[in-house]
Amino acid sequence: LTTTYGADYTTSPAAVGSVITIPFAANAASVSLDVSVNDDAIQEAFETVQFEITGVPAGFAINTEPQRTLTIADNDTPPTVLEPGDIVVLGFATTLTDCSLGSDDEISFICFKDITTGTTINITDCEYGCSTDPAGTWKTNEGYVSMLRTGGTIAAGTVITFRVASGFGALPIFQAPDNLWTSTNLNNSSTFNLSNSGDQMFFMQGGTWNIASGTATYNGRVLFGLSFKVSPSWQSACTSTSSSLPPGMECFSMALTQSSNIYKYTGPISSASQRDWILRVENL
Repeated sequence: LTTTYGADYTTSPAAVGSVITIPFAANAASVSLDVSVNDDAIQEAFETVQFEITGVPAGFAINTEPQRTLTIADNDTPPTVLEPGDIVVLGFATTLTDCSLGSDDEISFICFKDITTGTTINITDCEYGCSTDPAGTWKTNEGYVSMLRTGGTIAAGTVITFRVASGFGALPIFQAPDNLWTSTNLNNSSTFNLSNSGDQMFFMQGGTWNIASGTATYNGRVLFGLSFKVSPSWQSACTSTSSSLPPGMECFSMALTQSSNIYKYTGPISSASQRDWILRVENL
């Protein structure tokens, strides 16, 4: 797309034509170029501007990387609103030590809607509905993470993959299709970390995670639930080691029938409804 100086962005010092001259004082250790982005209130794709050092005074040299690219993100496209069943997990690994990648969790999922800039998806591995807790509450002994899409639109059906290291306070780092997300842990002293001996995870959107007295309430939308605790996977009233399903999630969840801390969908990829896709992944 065409990026226009003055309309999409300006610089300080200002450009004269396509040239920006940056003055610097004698013995200055560094100089800077400030760029201001103008909000044009138009829904559009990302735009890029390439800056290149083309000349320096006598006694200086241009380094081997004289070019830098500025990406101007769109902030006018509405965030994607997701509903239960709009996400399905295609694979996970609770530890990648066998691949010499540390002890990270890795999770891959797809979304049945385009994910636009500014869309937030939340994840938690906390249990829901434990018999010893107030009705309708979640544990807070594990993580609750908000993941904000800062890059361009991800097309529906694209495989999205992120990793979470095992250390305390680790946050999701996205691997595919890019890493243009920002993650924030909202569960204070607890961390998202899938257990090798079985765990659960939920994808969510909207609402507020309210912590009080060791439990949390949540008034947003639960999009998808996965359990790989197989004895049993979902419980009618969760314990400290296995979760119940939130109301209305029976058709938008899956539970593995064999104990495993590694799972990957390798079945058919032909066109199917969202519910059929969930059944395909669950029944493989």
